[in-house]
Amino acid sequence: MVSINDFAVDEASKEAAFVITLDRPSTSAVTMNYATQNGTAIAGADFVAKTGSLSFAPGETAKTVKVTITNDAAFENAEAFNLALSALTNATTLDGVGTVLFLKTMRHPWVIPGFPSTMWWSMNRKLTPIFWCAWMRPIPLR
Repeated sequence: MVSINDFAVDEASKEAAFVITLDRPSTSAVTMNYATQNGTAIAGADFVAKTGSLSFAPGETAKTVKVTITNDAAFENAEAFNLALSALTNATTLDGVGTVLFLKTMRHPWVIPGFPSTMWWSMNRKLTPIFWCAWMRPIPLR
């Protein structure tokens, strides 16, 4: 059985790494094609479209497909796109589409009277809003 991950990354990371896995080693070669698909993120504006093929040799169980993310200066909501698998040979899948959600780290300085530092909002990898201050550790907001 072939699976592909869903995950979130910061847009500034400049790359989304999809991991395609087999649930167990195969005794024969497993092949498939892949292609990015637009979502709220659009190829050419938000990421670089990518197509190709993967081949798992007998015994291999994981491959990675890296897609370049375009880090623009525009203030945007979170965006997503997919990597779809097709034409599987010697394997099956229940969900052949992986989705990446990428977030723009928002750094909007706030100057607060009586505080000597600049504070800003950011997002951690668990999609929880975080309040940062230059002189302390991040504090999750609930």
